[in-house]
Amino acid sequence: MFLTSLDLFSNGADGRPFIDGRSEISLSPGFDHKISIHPLHTNKLPPPYNQCRQYGGTEMFKTKEHCERYCYNKRNDEECGCVDDLDYPSARLCQLSEEDARECVDGNAKSFDPAVHCDCPAECEYLRYETDRQWSLWPNSSSVPSFVANIGGHLRSSEAQQFVLGILEEQIGLDQLRENFGAVTVYFSDFTQTEIAESPVYDTITILSTCGGLLGLYAGFSLLTLLEVADFAFDLYEFLAIRRRRLLNGRN
Repeated sequence: MFLTSLDLFSNGADGRPFIDGRSEISLSPGFDHKISIHPLHTNKLPPPYNQCRQYGGTEMFKTKEHCERYCYNKRNDEECGCVDDLDYPSARLCQLSEEDARECVDGNAKSFDPAVHCDCPAECEYLRYETDRQWSLWPNSSSVPSFVANIGGHLRSSEAQQFVLGILEEQIGLDQLRENFGAVTVYFSDFTQTEIAESPVYDTITILSTCGGLLGLYAGFSLLTLLEVADFAFDLYEFLAIRRRRLLNGRN
């Protein structure tokens, strides 16, 4: 058996996916997988509306996944003394002969949780791809000739040629063929992109206007009333000040 499963990841053109098991699509051999993708662009409000970060630009990390990958490699470097990622050049790569280090890295990979071990808030703006998958058994008896014709010209080794010859001579059944081969077709579901943008329901001007309207509605309060209250307070202060001076002059 040559193939047990194939893991497919979708990500934007400006980076590569963070292989953590959360966004992968597992594809089994023996099926014709048809995967449609649809881009989803989200733009959240920055702090204080959301606890998010605008990656890229002057930021050290381009994406949230980049931040999590750096955090994961840093943890391996500190706890295991090596990493298994070429994108972290400040630490040395783990060697296959280092059994203890390999066990440590494998253990970290299983227990690693970005929400617990990293300070990588969600992105304020990001592009994701929604996926929908359909599949059917493959190959079938009618598709074997075209399958052999497609791969026959790309084979170089004699073992592979003998394998194809065995298919043509029906020495290899469909069950064995399906254990080693599969088909994958990835396409856009349509030529549109879903945009999700957040905007504040209340800004400063709207809040002041709403408060002023409520005060005017329930208490008869307005800007003119505020000026009248201020004028009355000034007149009262002036009256009390004059009266106090007269009392002091009368005692003297």
